Amino acid sequence: MELSAEEKYTYRNWKFLLSGNLHYTLATKVNSEEHVSLAGNIGEHQLIYIPKTQWKINAIVEFKNTALQITNGYTGYRYTTEDNAYWLNPISVTEIAASQVLYISKTGITVSAGVSNLENKNYEIIAGRPVAGRAYRIGVTFRFN
Repeated sequence: MELSAEEKYTYRNWKFLLSGNLHYTLATKVNSEEHVSLAGNIGEHQLIYIPKTQWKINAIVEFKNTALQITNGYTGYRYTTEDNAYWLNPISVTEIAASQVLYISKTGITVSAGVSNLENKNYEIIAGRPVAGRAYRIGVTFRFN
């Protein structure tokens, strides 16, 4: 099941955007013998690495050619064994970014910078494989007309 929402508001040179989505996934394994006989608890365990719940919230504020964006994403429990005896803890991670669009002649140049994993949290997407901590990024994009 998926639910999404978005709200935009403009006031003079200001633009505001707030959006979010929620995912609920019930993904279980059904053995063919169980399915035919309808015996036992059919599909009682969530498939490994597929969280039941995930959500993301995104907020953007723009003024003329400058934008600031903040995003927070949540991923629920991810089981690492078929019997769901072991799991990875839920994680919520925040990112922030800013960008500025400049125009030189008919060329649009976007300069951007951002920080991923703002809180510098230690977490794993796959058991035994930690994700890097806080990461910084910068970029320049050219748009020719």
